[in-house]
Amino acid sequence: MSINKLITFLVVLLVLSSCSKRSEDTNILINIENEFTVSMIETLSPSTNPLNFKLNTINKLECSNYEIIHSKSTSDGRVILSIDYISEPEDCIADSAHISSEIPVGRLSNGSYLFQLNLEKGSILNEGTLTIDNKAYTVELDSYHGIDFPVKKLNKIPDAYVWGQINVAPEAPNNIIEELLEELSDITDESSLAPGNYGHFKIDDDHDFSFDANQALNFSPSETSSFIFSLSNTTETDIKSVLDTYRNAYEGKIDIQLITSEGEIL
Repeated sequence: MSINKLITFLVVLLVLSSCSKRSEDTNILINIENEFTVSMIETLSPSTNPLNFKLNTINKLECSNYEIIHSKSTSDGRVILSIDYISEPEDCIADSAHISSEIPVGRLSNGSYLFQLNLEKGSILNEGTLTIDNKAYTVELDSYHGIDFPVKKLNKIPDAYVWGQINVAPEAPNNIIEELLEELSDITDESSLAPGNYGHFKIDDDHDFSFDANQALNFSPSETSSFIFSLSNTTETDIKSVLDTYRNAYEGKIDIQLITSEGEIL
């Protein structure tokens, strides 16, 4: 065998050996582009709030009626969720949009669960734990292949809270927001919730409150203010009476959005 042929043979043998080792290596870095943003949220109800995982495509799709197909499996000590695939509609509604869906997990007891959030019918694995206590849900994953999971801890919303937003039109009287908030604070208690993400609202480290309103307004507000109160010493009827007074007195000039921790819209 000539020197050139020998060198060629050794190079091929080295490449094959290298490929074989790589295929057996369980620590290979998997680089999968993120396709979905995933977050936790509670469904508000008069009883214990069930847990859901919200799914949103990171990129807009060309049809607004695409559907995210998902599946789940829950058993004692184990919660397995899978984002299986995106279903293409037969008749496309041509409108570039992010596609959303929710995986309902339900009411889970406190404890630590083996947790998976997988893609493509379980062919891409993300394994970790879901921990639940009296105050929060916490997810810790060993990998985040194909997903962006920005908020790993969701604080639970306790009973007897109300929150919302006040919007006023430019022609509304001055100080209307301050007057309404003062009346509400007279019949409620100050929030004692710790800073964190509660899904339906957020409280930052300075205890500033933010609420994402989703109701379309019939005017462009000149001023907006979000609020949160505890109802430990009052009733929803008392709250509703105050709101109705302002809504009737300033019809078309004020918009008040208020939600209770039981899921009612007042």
